[in-house]
Amino acid sequence: MPSRFARQDEVSGPVSKLLFTEQDLRSTVTDLSTPDTLLVMDEYNRAALEDIATSVVVEDTDAIEIERVTRGGGYGRVVAVGGCTALDFGRACARGMDLAVVPTILSHCCISSNRSVIRRGDVYVSEVTTAPRVAMISLPTLEKNHADMSKNWSASGFGDLFSIFAAVAEANWYADKPPQDLFRREATIGEEALTWLESEPYPLDRTGLVRLARFLHEFSVVGHNSIPVGSEHALYYALRQKYAYPRMVATHGKLVSIGTLLILRAWSERYTDFSMYYNVRHTFAKVGLPLSLPDLERMGVFPDHICTACRTLAGPNLLDQLLRTDPSLLTRVFPPSQNETAVELPISSGRLWK
Repeated sequence: MPSRFARQDEVSGPVSKLLFTEQDLRSTVTDLSTPDTLLVMDEYNRAALEDIATSVVVEDTDAIEIERVTRGGGYGRVVAVGGCTALDFGRACARGMDLAVVPTILSHCCISSNRSVIRRGDVYVSEVTTAPRVAMISLPTLEKNHADMSKNWSASGFGDLFSIFAAVAEANWYADKPPQDLFRREATIGEEALTWLESEPYPLDRTGLVRLARFLHEFSVVGHNSIPVGSEHALYYALRQKYAYPRMVATHGKLVSIGTLLILRAWSERYTDFSMYYNVRHTFAKVGLPLSLPDLERMGVFPDHICTACRTLAGPNLLDQLLRTDPSLLTRVFPPSQNETAVELPISSGRLWK
C-alpha cells in the first residue's frame, strides 16, 4: 500500500534563479507577464492582480482542478504568485512551459522547487513538475507581508527549513550508531541557518528576510532531491487533511515543526545526545514555533489529533511507531504548561529502540 505522502521518481532539471526587485507586486507581475500568460494566484492576491492576465485563483492543489486548467489550455507560459499552494499549482500547470514564480511570503521551502505536492483523492503526492526559470521577490511586498507578526510567516519558513534535521535523523534511525557529525554533514543548510539565526535579531529586518529567502531557495533547489521525505511532513498532510485548521494560524511550517521536535526528542533519547534537540528548541522559542500544549491548542491542534493522524498513515511511519510505543513522548516535548520546561526524563523500558 503506498504511503500517503509518496515521492515520484527524481529527474534533473534547470536550476532556478532567485532575484529581488524594488518594484511593488503588481509591477513585478506585470513585467513577467505576456499576452499568453496564465496567472496562478491565491485569494489573498486576487484583487490586486487578476486583471493583469488570464487568471486562476486556487485554494488547494487538487489534481482534478489542475487537469481542468491544463486541458482548457489557452496559455503558453505561467506566472505563479503567492504562497506554497499557488506555486505548487502553477508548477503543475506549467509542465513543458516557461514558468516564473513570485513568492509573497517566506512560509515554506518550495520557492524554487521542481516539485509540486498534489492532492489525488485523499493522498498528497510529491511529483516532479516544473522548475521555475526565475523566482522573483518584490522586496516591498515581502517587508509588508512580514510586518504583521500575528501571522509570523518567517516562523513557518524556519519550521519547514529545520525539518531537515528530523528527516536526516529518521533516514539514519536504524544505524548501529549515528555517523559522526551527522547533522553537520547531511543537513548543512539547516546547520548554517541555525547558526546564523542564533545571533540574528528577530523579527527579521529586510536583510534578514533576504537571507532567509536565500536559504529557502537553496533548500528548494537541492534539498528536496537529496533529503528523504520524513514523517514530520507526512504528519503535516494527515493533520491538514483530517482537521480544518485555520491556515493563517496553523501554517505549513508550524504544523511540520510538531513532528520535527518529536523525532529529534526521540533521537536524543536514543543516543543520549540532546544537543541538536535543545538547539532547535531554543531557536523555535526565538521565532515563535509551538513548544507547549497551550501553543498547540492556540493553533487548534490537540494531542489526540496528532496520534490519530499518525495512525492514518499507511506504510512504515516512524512517528506512529514512536507514539504507539511511548505516548508520553508528546508530553515530554509539549508540556501542559508554558511555564514548564520540557526536561530530560528517564527513558522508560519497552521502547522501540534496538
